[in-house]
Amino acid sequence: DGSYYFPGNDPSWHVVVGNGFGGNLRWQPVFNYVAEGECGNNLIWRLTDTGILELEGDGPMHNYEAGTAPWYGYADQIQTVNLAGVSVVGAYAFYGCRNLMSVSSWGGILAYGPYSFYGCRNLRNVMESPPLMGIKEYAFAGCSGLGYFPFTGNLRDIGEYAFEGCSGLSGIHLPDTVNSIGQY
Repeated sequence: DGSYYFPGNDPSWHVVVGNGFGGNLRWQPVFNYVAEGECGNNLIWRLTDTGILELEGDGPMHNYEAGTAPWYGYADQIQTVNLAGVSVVGAYAFYGCRNLMSVSSWGGILAYGPYSFYGCRNLRNVMESPPLMGIKEYAFAGCSGLGYFPFTGNLRDIGEYAFEGCSGLSGIHLPDTVNSIGQY
């Protein structure tokens, strides 16, 4: 089983499946990238024409000021963010991406920087992996659509107003590892 990328108009690919490949193929469309660049010493970003912002590499993102992330000019187009190998989400990274609906991470986020998702009012899902240790001030403030956040067993610190205005959060369960919670 696996994912395979293919040119949709190439008939030879249909022959491979028809000749008893023996497994299950899941066809994945090839995206067109509309913009790309660097966002950390070892991180790159690419935005697809379908609103998926992919960040991949290894290490922390750069920190930004409000409205200065390299993809900010496309903020209204971004619907999904996939973080692969990102260890720290930079300050103001996705600030004001009001149409952003989901965030996924692979490789483990250690910390969400200040204001990293501030004002992402349509953000509904954050799929997190276990190493998360810190959520800085105002990281998810104004994410009124956020209904659930997966607080992991390694979480130690939650900054001031990290979830201010997250009216969709119906309840939370904090792990015993949390040492400090800022004003809220």
